[in-house]
Amino acid sequence: MDAVRRAILGANILILEGTDGVGKTTAARLLRDLGTEYRHFGPPDPTRDWWQQFALPAVWDATARKSVVYDRSFLHENVWASLFRREPLLKPHQRVRLCQLHAALGTVVVTLVRPEDEIMEELGRRGEDPVEIGRSIAFQRLICELHEDDRTGLPQLVMSLPAFEMAVAT
Repeated sequence: MDAVRRAILGANILILEGTDGVGKTTAARLLRDLGTEYRHFGPPDPTRDWWQQFALPAVWDATARKSVVYDRSFLHENVWASLFRREPLLKPHQRVRLCQLHAALGTVVVTLVRPEDEIMEELGRRGEDPVEIGRSIAFQRLICELHEDDRTGLPQLVMSLPAFEMAVAT
């Protein structure tokens, strides 16, 4: 657990990934309470330059020597695109360049996961419709498959929110 704690707390940039309802915002708040800055990224905006949206903030944060947690990132844009049956907004070569940049900056990725019944319960409590809940479940399955075939070159941890909380607290 010490190695996990060092990876999480020692990262200049920590990217939190995972589907809706797994605890990304809760994990980000824990780190913010420890002095880490917080950034939330939505899906890529097709009207804006991808480099300005995703690369420049990382370069600025690393240059300022800030410890920053990113709630979502560019990493799973291709998964969302497949779930919504649209073309990915990031081209493969753009994703590769962003992964290379983040690897050079020492970024660590934590993918939070949760049992599917708990995701359904949490999103139902939030009032999400069944189609969105189904997409969230499918998203988690896909990112877990991608993790097994990871080609990003970035250190990645897959864990539950309670495991994340325990790693940060110890």
